[in-house]
Amino acid sequence: MCKLCCKINRIFLCAFLLAFSACKCMPNLESKIIESTPTAFSNNDFANAFTWSQKFDESTHKLIVNVHLSEGFHAYAAGEKIGVPVDLEIAAFNGWRMEGKPSLPTGVLKNDFVLSALVSGGKGAIRGTLKMQLCSASACDRPREHNFEHEMSRGN
Repeated sequence: MCKLCCKINRIFLCAFLLAFSACKCMPNLESKIIESTPTAFSNNDFANAFTWSQKFDESTHKLIVNVHLSEGFHAYAAGEKIGVPVDLEIAAFNGWRMEGKPSLPTGVLKNDFVLSALVSGGKGAIRGTLKMQLCSASACDRPREHNFEHEMSRGN
C-alpha cells in the first residue's frame, strides 16, 4: 500500500472514531458495568479457580494428577476447537522419564478430572508440569504452566 493510501486510511479511521465518540446514540457502557450484579465468577479469578494434587501409584508406575475446577470455570482437552488443551509433562529429573504420551481427558473439562503419565527409571522426587488454560463464561486466561514436585516414598 502506498504512503498516500495509508494516510487516507488513517484520516478515515480518525473521523470514524471521532464521530462515534461524540454520538449520543451510543449506549453508555460504563454505567451498565457499574450497575451489573456480580456473579460467582464475574471477577475471573483464574489464580484461585482450581486446585490440584498428585500421587504415584507404585503398582502401575503412574503419576496421577487430580484437578478440581471451581464452579463456573472450565478447561479444554485435546481435540477441542477453542482454547489450549490441558497437558502433562514429566521433567528429566532424578532419572525419571515418561513412557509414551500422558493419559488425558476428553471434551470440555468441568469440576474434577484426572491426567496421568506412566513413568519409569528414576529414584526420588518426580518433577512435572501441568499445562492448562482456564476459561469462564466471559473470558479465558492465558495458558499457564503449573510446576510441581512429588516426593516419593523411601523405597523409590
